[in-house]
Amino acid sequence: MISFQLATLALVRLVYRRARQAADAAAERDRLANRKALAEQLEVDQRLRFAGQLGATLPLLAALADSTVDPRAEETRQRCVLAATQLRRLFAENDDVPDPLVHEVSACVDFAERRGLTVALAVSGEPTPVPTAVRRELTSPLMTALVGARSQARVSVLRGGDEVRVAVITDGEPGKPGESPHGSPRVRVECHTLGERLWMEAKWRSGPT
Repeated sequence: MISFQLATLALVRLVYRRARQAADAAAERDRLANRKALAEQLEVDQRLRFAGQLGATLPLLAALADSTVDPRAEETRQRCVLAATQLRRLFAENDDVPDPLVHEVSACVDFAERRGLTVALAVSGEPTPVPTAVRRELTSPLMTALVGARSQARVSVLRGGDEVRVAVITDGEPGKPGESPHGSPRVRVECHTLGERLWMEAKWRSGPT
């Protein structure tokens, strides 16, 4: 009788152990499947972002290839510079950094400096979570202004309370295709000419609009 009870107890323990191992294995499979699904979704999102950006760049490349635009023309040069700046900012958008907005602004500034501009960047306030789409709208006027700059620019990222602003002053004018961005319901854009200088600012409030 005792032997039977011991055998039954051992069998129950074996069944329990096997059931737990099966549950752990299933949980691990679920984790791996979820991780794979997230990775695949991230890849799709990245492709869509790049496709969206390239959608604006490909017509320019096609026009250059077909010789329907003059590569020596100032407008074409500005279109090329704007497209390159947009791509540089897009690459920065995919980096894992603690302050994405400043990182993306810095990418635009760095590209402008590589083109020979003298750019001063000032950042104030603590890092604030800003949605990716909003960051794109905040940096759009900056890119437009930098494209039209002749030799220098001052860029500011200001954060305080529920407000985030990206402002730029340059010694140039926004030329085609750098028409002044119109903003959106969530990002307000202002553009003024101050003598021979151009001032542009994009402003976003994190609270209800």
